[in-house]
Amino acid sequence: MALEILAGNNFTFTGGSVMQTSASQILADVLETLLEWSATMIQWPDERDCKRIGDSFFEMTGLTDIVGCIDGTIINGFQNLNVGLVADDQKRFRWVFAKFHSDTDDDSVFKRSLLCKQLREGLKKGRLIGDDAYKSELFLLAPNQENDEIEMEDGVLASILRKAHTLVEEAIGDWKRQFPILKADIRSSRIARIIVSCAALYNLTRLEGEPPFPDEEGLFKMEPADIQADPMVK
Repeated sequence: MALEILAGNNFTFTGGSVMQTSASQILADVLETLLEWSATMIQWPDERDCKRIGDSFFEMTGLTDIVGCIDGTIINGFQNLNVGLVADDQKRFRWVFAKFHSDTDDDSVFKRSLLCKQLREGLKKGRLIGDDAYKSELFLLAPNQENDEIEMEDGVLASILRKAHTLVEEAIGDWKRQFPILKADIRSSRIARIIVSCAALYNLTRLEGEPPFPDEEGLFKMEPADIQADPMVK
């Protein structure tokens, strides 16, 4: 039932208050379990993974020490959130941050995160590739700003960065197609848990080598996902 809800099937909540209350409680319990499990599925790369990912990005870009691409995406619901995500070369999410309202810009979401602090202090290793929404740092390359430490013409570098950045854009698209609830209006105070749980489940399918879900946009209209039927469940 809970996985059907995350997949966008909210028919469970149309059968009366008893069914709504039961389904809401089941979802709350499942989300609690998924949130704990997500820590094993969404992890910053260790030293071995950093080398593998860095080698892969070097082949793509000629740049060293890249561990992923960063972007933000809006998820609408009880609270509209601007969710920060980092995807690696295999389109797996290495960081998911669902805390700030949608009116917070992508760069501010990242700069106010623990990940940014850890990268700045050297507690986490690697460099990220952002898009024009981000301001460059030693650990973050953005195409709209000069990077004096890289011996490459600005126009060439910008083109390389934008091309590489499509990895995270495609990952976000695949993620939302796999879990249509993310494209609905999530009427739940648990929206952050839903987002992280869906990202962890998405990573599992990437690890298992499952193909991305086909683009079915336009074949059906997503209805609001009202999963806050029981006011006692938080």
